[in-house]
Amino acid sequence: MATSTRAGVIRIGVLTPHTTPGPEVEFAAMGGGRIATRVAHVAGRTGGAGDPATSSDLRTRTTPAYLDRAAQRLLADATDVIAYASTTSAYVIGFDAELAMVARLAESTGLAVAATCSSAVRALRVLGVERVALIGAPWFAPEYNELGAAYFAGQGFHVVSSQSAELSRRPDDITLGAVRDWTSRHVDDAAEAVFIGGNGFRAAGAVDALEATIGRPVLTSNQVLALAPPHARGRRVQDRRLRPALRAPTRPEPVGSDPVCTVVVRWTTGDPLRILAIRDEFVSRAFDPPGAWWPEQPSVIGGRDRLAGGSWCVSDRRTGVTALVLNRRERRTGTPTRGLLPLAGVRAGESWPELVDHRQMASFNLALAGPDGVTVWTWDAADLRRTRLTPGQHMITSDGIDADNPKTARFAPLLETRPWYDVVTSTTPSDDPSALVVRHEVSGDVYATVFGQLITAGDGALRIASSATPWIDGSWSEQSWPQD
Repeated sequence: MATSTRAGVIRIGVLTPHTTPGPEVEFAAMGGGRIATRVAHVAGRTGGAGDPATSSDLRTRTTPAYLDRAAQRLLADATDVIAYASTTSAYVIGFDAELAMVARLAESTGLAVAATCSSAVRALRVLGVERVALIGAPWFAPEYNELGAAYFAGQGFHVVSSQSAELSRRPDDITLGAVRDWTSRHVDDAAEAVFIGGNGFRAAGAVDALEATIGRPVLTSNQVLALAPPHARGRRVQDRRLRPALRAPTRPEPVGSDPVCTVVVRWTTGDPLRILAIRDEFVSRAFDPPGAWWPEQPSVIGGRDRLAGGSWCVSDRRTGVTALVLNRRERRTGTPTRGLLPLAGVRAGESWPELVDHRQMASFNLALAGPDGVTVWTWDAADLRRTRLTPGQHMITSDGIDADNPKTARFAPLLETRPWYDVVTSTTPSDDPSALVVRHEVSGDVYATVFGQLITAGDGALRIASSATPWIDGSWSEQSWPQD
């Protein structure tokens, strides 16, 4: 497969059933010379270059028989990643089918793939948005506004309004000032953010002025697609207009100096890698249990944070590598979300800093454990330090590796001499600084141990036992995946 030969430039292959120019225009402007595009039109049943006339035609063009022909045209040229650019297609087929389409394209092409509306969902979750106003392109029929509302409502958002912009139906006649003025007059006060849909609706240039006018985040179809993780990862698109999609919401911190979250690793040459991971988080922050949640990394298994879309702990069943992130206290807010780190870790190994810019992140410890050993990076908001662990067992908390704190002093000896499961299930949630499983009342919320995992990688399999109440004996369940 051909690859990009221009240093620092990412080549995005755009798949779209539409003929109106959009991504190829806005990607170039947003990338500041670092994005090059090539467009392949997904033709319909007649094979012509016309736009889809109906929702049925849109649905047809998302199927392999039509997509694959267009994708092959992209693969004939230098292409790094693929963007599926159609807002209305996602509205018609729905979120789950859109993710399945992305996963299948990624598998068949061997490239990272992103699609418009699932990228918008992720961006809204990163922002912590619950109530969203949808603005459709002027040419969107009422049917698509209704389907758009159902699409986002199905992902847990409250859609306060969904309407087409009453502007010219000729894309080239629409000015950015007109986008700003119409949208600012028609956004419901209850909306926490605005999503402007339509990849041919070139509205990204209006985002700065519109956000300044309404005081709320504004996302557009091409903006979120350009910033989707497979595209932005390692190619840092710097346009400030895209920054809102990377801002993570802030929450009150749990307690003053107590170490939060716990990881225990045991590794010696020739033995399976074993990991105990105890996650502490606000109980109101929803998450999904371990699964293959990331279509662009289909072999990666982990729990998914529903708010930001990342993870605290993921394992790659192909390589047996697990990456885990623990929050530190030096800097408690920052961008992008730390949940990107484990995904970058299993993707790039020790080269993960090339994929994620950590310099503005909140502080963290990142552990990368695999068949060849365990490495921990500590970011204290000033320096990034790398530590290669010696063989044996180590306990990692927010304070660091084998730290001098009450939790490590109390539990490290027990975990050395007793089965880990027995140690965890013999404890109860507590606000004691030495507690392994915790529970704290914080600003009207509860910060507590919300998940536990026992991970074993080796002997040709990845095994994960987990529980949302890990201190309760009998609450754990186990899953297993063969290592490729």
